[in-house]
Parts: sequence; structure tokens; C-alpha cells
Amino acid sequence: MSNGALMISLQGISKTYLQHKKAFHALQGIDLSVQAGEIFGIIGLSGAGKSTLLRMVNLLEHPSAGKVTIDGQLLHADQGGLLRGVRQQIGMIFQHFNLLHSQTVFDNIALPLKFAGWSCSRIKTRVEELLALIGLTEKRNAYPSQLSGGQKQRVAIARALALHPKILLCDEATSALDPHTTHNILQLLQEINQKLNLTILLITHEMDVIKTICHRVAVLDHGHIVEQGNVVELFIHPQHHVTQRFVENYMGLQLPEDLKQRILQTRSEKTLPLLKLAFRGESALRPLIAELMAHCGTGVNILLANMQAIQQEIVGVTILMLQNPEAEQNAIEFLRSLGVRVEVLGYVNPVH
Repeated sequence: MSNGALMISLQGISKTYLQHKKAFHALQGIDLSVQAGEIFGIIGLSGAGKSTLLRMVNLLEHPSAGKVTIDGQLLHADQGGLLRGVRQQIGMIFQHFNLLHSQTVFDNIALPLKFAGWSCSRIKTRVEELLALIGLTEKRNAYPSQLSGGQKQRVAIARALALHPKILLCDEATSALDPHTTHNILQLLQEINQKLNLTILLITHEMDVIKTICHRVAVLDHGHIVEQGNVVELFIHPQHHVTQRFVENYMGLQLPEDLKQRILQTRSEKTLPLLKLAFRGESALRPLIAELMAHCGTGVNILLANMQAIQQEIVGVTILMLQNPEAEQNAIEFLRSLGVRVEVLGYVNPVH
């Protein structure tokens, strides 16, 4: 996890393209800070600007406005050798691996070392170290066509690590892989992060990737960061509607459309309160619903519920309807006293 030092800083970053004589704003006013040793995720739908933002970090894309600072060094497009040196400290892996099919695994990993002018003996030593790290020593003489998707991505990771970078950028690195292979690659990235204290910045459209390895996350929508913070907190209490949609879809918390249309924002004599409970840690292991019913003297109709392990912490969300509308305030106060976050979604007439 982070050691407190700032590794990546984006301040006021904007990117504007000219398309058909009209300005297209790919990014607008991006402020982002990533600590050394942190795994930071950026999530967004297709077209949100994720890849453009990622490529700002090593100035493969030049910002129209704003500042990029890497490990305390402010970057400019005209810095020449200094910029090349900074880029050597930034490894990058891609969705489709980008391996040279005519080269062996060994030669693919060795490529950046050859460009950097390393001696043959140093290259051999470093490549063997990396093959051991990714668990593919026996594949050193194989060609990409002889590898599985997961093995190809491991080779791409090894190549990205060849020059001992401080930062690893991951551009949808698991999108082309099946779930089991995705899990293995994410586990490898976690191990690399911990062993090497490597700062990892990744983009994805999959909440499972964010949940599995990220410490913090930013949500990107139409070129704007609409929400960012701790991953656990984001799952428990998403603020922006885009984040809410990501979390609801991932956790299976979408209410039936018929019920959504019947939700009122003001209570009446015949309506029942609809509550969303979010809990973490010890609260997740308590018999909350039984305690609620006993304390408040009300029946409870559980509509949706899910529980997840995020960063070794239990996180849960439950949507329920109180059968006694008079118990609403008492129920909310009781649940909050137990450390449960409670949100009133509205009121529903049970007779339809």
C-alpha cells in the first residue's frame, strides 16, 4: 500500500481534439493524485476518456492544458532526454498484449533492455529474473502463438517491468481474458505491487477488477472525474449516478422496474418505507434484521441483498421494506447506532 509519497500528480488536465472543425473535449479539468506503492483504478464506460487519461501520465498524449508531475518531476513535451528517462520509469501493458509474434518469449522481454543498450550478460540475468517472477521460466523459447492469453499477458507484464520502473500503467489489461485467467493476472499484479512497491495505475470498465486489487478509485464520465475515493467507501455509499449504476449492476441491486415506478418521495398513510442499508466489518456479521425486528416490533420484507469481501473487509448492502410505517424513525436510529449506513429510498404503496 502507499507509503505516503506522491508518485503521480495530474492538475487541471484537459484534452481537446478538433473533429470536423468542432472541438471535442476528451478530458476536462482532471485533478488526480496517486501515492507511491498504491494501486489506483480508473473506471468508466466506453468513450469516457480512460485511455486518453492514462496516456497523459507518460505524455504519449499531450494535455491541452494542465500539469503532469511524475515522482516530483514536472513533465513537458519538449524535455527530450529527460522525458525519455522518465518514460523508462513507466511500464505499460495493454489489452491485446502487443507482443512481437516473430520473437520468442525471451526476446520479447529483452526488447526494452536491448533498446536501452544493456550488455548481453545483463540482459540474460534480468530476463531470467523476470521469467521466474511471472512463473514462465520453461516458456523462454516459446513463441506468442504457443501461449495462452494469460501467458501472453504475463510476458507483457515482464517486458513492462524490464527496466525496473516505478510505475506500471495497465490499459484494460484483463478485458481480453476469461474470469479465471483474469483472477490470476490480478493476483500477479498484487504480488508485484507488494514485492516491488510498484505504483500501479489501471483503467477498466469492470467493477470486479476495482474490487479485487485497487486501494482507491476514480470514476470517469464524459471526460470528467465525477467521484473518487476509497474503494470500500465507494461500494458502500456511491454518490454519483454513474457510480451507483456500476455498483448496483455489479452487486445485483437493481430493483424491478415496476417497483421503481411506484416509489414516492413523500410518505402517506398507506405507504411503507423503503430503506437501503450499507454495512461493513463487524456490522456485516451481526443478525441485523432479527435485531431490527425485535427492537422495533416490525416485520421486514427483504427485497435485495448482497455481501462482498473487499480488501479483506466484509461489505454488504440490503434493500428492505418496513411493514410498520410508524417504526421508520426508530428503525433508522437503531440501525445507525450499530454503525449501519441507512438511506431512505422512498415510500411504496404495497397494494398495486
